[in-house]
Amino acid sequence: MDGNGSRFVSTKWLIGILMFIVFAASGLIVGDTRNSVTEVRSKTEALQEKKLDKEQYYIDMREIKETLKDIARDVKNIKK
Repeated sequence: MDGNGSRFVSTKWLIGILMFIVFAASGLIVGDTRNSVTEVRSKTEALQEKKLDKEQYYIDMREIKETLKDIARDVKNIKK
């Protein structure tokens, strides 16, 4: 079929076009996957920061409650 002036597409051209399509598609998939990984990583970091803030909040609240209990106990002792 090559070089004989036929009106059909040669096998080499067809394989070349198909390989280009496969490589282009795989490149797009890899690029999209990298973007997704970056997005997930940033969301995970944000969640970890929120979790740390939440844990610190609970620690602070526990300390405040203990301090208030100590103050209430001292006030009761003073009244006696």
